[in-house]
Amino acid sequence: ILTDLAATQIERGRLEEAGSSLRQALVEDPGSARALSLEGLLRFRQGNYDGSVESLSRAAQLDPEDARTQNYLGIALSQKGLRKPAETALRRAVLLQPGYGEAQNNLAVIYATQEPPFLELARWHYQRALASGHPKNAELEKMLEKP
Repeated sequence: ILTDLAATQIERGRLEEAGSSLRQALVEDPGSARALSLEGLLRFRQGNYDGSVESLSRAAQLDPEDARTQNYLGIALSQKGLRKPAETALRRAVLLQPGYGEAQNNLAVIYATQEPPFLELARWHYQRALASGHPKNAELEKMLEKP
């Protein structure tokens, strides 16, 4: 119940309350992959990327089949400038759940922004994201227009 409450609090931007709920949830069940994943998301939203990666990595170890955790981990790793591990986590997310548009979009961004960019691969993942119902990403589309 506490993890569900925390998820709602995060969605509503009530980050301090979510932190309190997650601390309680993790006291009751320190091995809760869902609570750790939400803690990682919370830390990400608070700008604590090191803490985010730590929580999300623990969650991914406990539940390696959770595509959302892999997606969040990929985003957090990317934010820290760790492109290769970010790509690995995002590829795992789309492998686990091919129709996961957010992860497909995030993987497209990774490919479009690397040096040199892999635009064909980025376009492919972006098309998969759009096909799954993910909203258009104008900034990414500008990058993908390049020959």
